[in-house]
Amino acid sequence: QSRSSAASDVYKRQAHNKLVNRISFSPDSGRFVSASDDRSIKVWDARTGTLERTLTGHKDGVCSAVFSSGGNRILSSSHDNIIMLWDLDKEDKCSAMLIGHTGSVFSADFSKDGKHIVSCSFDRSIKIWEVREQVTIQGHEARILSVAFSPDGKYIVTGSRDKTLKVWQSKDGTELHCFKGHTSNVFGVAWSPDSQHFVSGSRDKTVKIWNALTGQCIATMTGHTNNVNDVDWSPDGKHILSSSADKLCFVWDAETKVCIAKLYGHRSDVQRGRYSKTGRRCATASNDLTVKIWATKIYTQDYGQTYVKVATLCAHVKPINSLSFSMDENFIVSGGDDKRLIEWNAHNAKKVSELVKHTAAITDVTHTSD
Repeated sequence: QSRSSAASDVYKRQAHNKLVNRISFSPDSGRFVSASDDRSIKVWDARTGTLERTLTGHKDGVCSAVFSSGGNRILSSSHDNIIMLWDLDKEDKCSAMLIGHTGSVFSADFSKDGKHIVSCSFDRSIKIWEVREQVTIQGHEARILSVAFSPDGKYIVTGSRDKTLKVWQSKDGTELHCFKGHTSNVFGVAWSPDSQHFVSGSRDKTVKIWNALTGQCIATMTGHTNNVNDVDWSPDGKHILSSSADKLCFVWDAETKVCIAKLYGHRSDVQRGRYSKTGRRCATASNDLTVKIWATKIYTQDYGQTYVKVATLCAHVKPINSLSFSMDENFIVSGGDDKRLIEWNAHNAKKVSELVKHTAAITDVTHTSD
């Protein structure tokens, strides 16, 4: 057989409509994956040339795509500065995004044991990432509207449109308790500092405190005249803050279960209320397009006891859904329906920066512990 015929094409396929940057085979050589400037990743049967699936999600050209040693995952890197991890045993959706590079990620690869990923970028850096197994938790019968880790990291609580709350073990997703008592959607959940109890807020206008270990409802607090959109527990464990569509925030004594202060000032639904990490201040976010900062010292006004309002932050042009204090309490980040994520100086109430512009409404935001 001539050399030319021995090297003849087995098959030809129109793979992509732009430049193909990389092709990699699976460990058993039964499949290969192609990465293209058309922003797609394609998986092919190496024996027949049949296209098995197309993976999309990158916002710019895909520079590389490789299989894991087990052949059930694909790792892709792109000019959009992002690395994506795809699980081929599940739906054709990205299972994880690795964000950290500030330039095109030209290449990425798995370690042999699959526990680490290495990437190199036009930002002149090389990054090593740890790969952790994801646990998918299922059990609610309707949309999950709220979720929170316990402070000790052992448990997760979720609140749902099915009117229930569930507590799960964080290590493996095992359901420990199902809590029933609310008569409508559970919008907000928050843990006590000792991880023994949690509080929930609901569309049924109530705030409930639960024993996380026994499943018992300890107290039901009433007073709001509309949906309770959010709840938070103060770091010292003494107070609970509830935010409502009735334009008010209530401060509850966690021991007596009595409302000891009401925060007035918002002109529309209050969507979020958060204590700072020391509890010396709290912040509230509203559909009235403002964030308000309060000193958590209770004093008496003509209309009753309240916190001292320190500042009002204005820059959003649509309702604000989320906010978070930085760990050092120097900054606040807020996000809203205007797709903007704004960082504020918590001391002088000035806008520091607009961090990101998302392509849809921002529903939640939080700072990392570092």
